Amino acid sequence: MASPGMWDFRRSPETGQVTMWARDHCRPRWIGAEETPAGPPFSILPNPLNSAVAMIRLDRRGLSWAEGRPVAVVGEVAAGRYDVTVAYHESGEEVLLLPPEWARPGTFALRVRGHSMAGAGIAEGDYVIVRPQSTAESGDLVIAGLTDAEDPEGYITLKQLFWEGDHIRLQPANSAMAPIHLYPRHGQDPVEIQGKVVAVVRVEDEER
Repeated sequence: MASPGMWDFRRSPETGQVTMWARDHCRPRWIGAEETPAGPPFSILPNPLNSAVAMIRLDRRGLSWAEGRPVAVVGEVAAGRYDVTVAYHESGEEVLLLPPEWARPGTFALRVRGHSMAGAGIAEGDYVIVRPQSTAESGDLVIAGLTDAEDPEGYITLKQLFWEGDHIRLQPANSAMAPIHLYPRHGQDPVEIQGKVVAVVRVEDEER
């Protein structure tokens, strides 16, 4: 017979319930359950550069959140210089499950590549939720396209937009990177606003 105080434990992976029993093979006794986090699987804060942009933090439960609305991740966007094109794909295999107010019809998600918007709390591997539109106001975070003679396909970047007299300034949120100045009204550096960022999503504990 086992000595007094010698116990075995088991936790159910499905329910988190813990049982214990003495090693003399007495009947297992329930002693509790693993605590399950309460409430929705997300938190929301305002963006430090534009308070109208939601900073949504999803915990791992958000990957299978039954009440979430799906938003398709359609590719990547550079948060750096105009040095890569956005990599769109139409497979629809990756989706984010978001609160309904941030999953309006027509919105889509892009995964961020680069570090130019770090000061806005946007890290590489985060997702931006984009509402397609061709106009924007000063201070908006936008997906902006640039077409030139060298690359008719154009380049895409994520930046904060400012209208400044006769030109547009696309401002990074990183002091190590210079802003981009465009003069569309003079026929130089034609710029196209492809969408406005309405939210930034980070999946907590996701490997980057």
